[in-house]
Amino acid sequence: METTAPQGQDELSALRALVAEQAAKLERQDAEVTKRDTIIDILRAQLELLRHRQHGASSEKIDRKIEQFELMLEEIEASRAEAEVRSGKTPLPELEDACEKPKRKPLPDGLPTDERIYPAPCNCPTCGGTSFLKAPDKVVQVMEHVPASVKIVRHVEKRFV
Repeated sequence: METTAPQGQDELSALRALVAEQAAKLERQDAEVTKRDTIIDILRAQLELLRHRQHGASSEKIDRKIEQFELMLEEIEASRAEAEVRSGKTPLPELEDACEKPKRKPLPDGLPTDERIYPAPCNCPTCGGTSFLKAPDKVVQVMEHVPASVKIVRHVEKRFV
């Protein structure tokens, strides 16, 4: 029994040392990422400033500086992406790229409504089966403009699964 206790203590201290080492490594990586982000922000600001000055008297020199800054920025971003791949992290999707579908306002309730119902087929077209489960109806509302009046045409397609 006495031999198992020291081994357990050794394992526990080894695990604690491993956790401390991993925490220190994570802090170093976070500091490196913060440093890279700061450099990227500075380069972007300088690049933007140079672009504004581009149409001045010595625009050729500024064009060369812009190209150099763009290359540096690309290299830093590539190394950051490579570091994220190595560490197993995937970059978060940009919020600007995500687009939401525009939503239409609901149609007014007071308009006259014409409902057209399309029955579902009684037999399956592929296997010929006749036993189905009821599925939610597909409803599409279209606003039609008839001169001097407006009405809603509601198309209801009955469906089975």
